[in-house]
Amino acid sequence: MNKIILTGVCGKEPAISVSKDGMEMAKFSLAVKREGNREVTDWFNCIVFGKIATSLIKPFVHKGSKLMIIGNMQFSSYEKNGQKMSGHSVVVREIELNGSKSNGTEEKVDVEDEKVENETTINLPAVDETVPF
Repeated sequence: MNKIILTGVCGKEPAISVSKDGMEMAKFSLAVKREGNREVTDWFNCIVFGKIATSLIKPFVHKGSKLMIIGNMQFSSYEKNGQKMSGHSVVVREIELNGSKSNGTEEKVDVEDEKVENETTINLPAVDETVPF
């Protein structure tokens, strides 16, 4: 399974564009503090396709926006100036807006016909405390 969940801060203004096949997309970087060592920041390149790119990312996500994203890692390779290049990005499938770094407010936005957030409650059976393991 290829699934990644990240909570962090948008590092720069998202770049909105249209792919060669006409698909809307947005690219941005996400700064995530490393668990156990808040001094270290990991940077993730994120890409969003479809209506979410223009209906959600463009109007509501800016440098400093706090985000929670769910997606999958994608490896890509390409040629630039005759040299082979490669890299990883997170293809975002779900996103939750958690306000901005400066004002601390929380914004939750629903986008018509797009899955923005998914909340599921799982009821587990009661634990028998007499079982020794």
